[in-house]
Amino acid sequence: MLATTTLTADRASKTDALFSAGGEILRLFLSQTRVNTFTLKNILSQAFGGSDANGYWQWKDAYEAVEIALVQYIISNCWR
Repeated sequence: MLATTTLTADRASKTDALFSAGGEILRLFLSQTRVNTFTLKNILSQAFGGSDANGYWQWKDAYEAVEIALVQYIISNCWR
């Protein structure tokens, strides 16, 4: 039971980190600021509390965070 609880907590914290990073990326989209790999690396490292080099996140997570930001951007611009 403890392993399941830990796994669920890990998924929740990853989800929170992805949505946090997505929100920061969305802010950049809305301000029409260029988003590059350096920017993504900084945003993801802050959201996950560590770097990809230390295993806190993977580049797949960065792509997911960008997808979250894009969906939020589309929604915010379609229903104005």
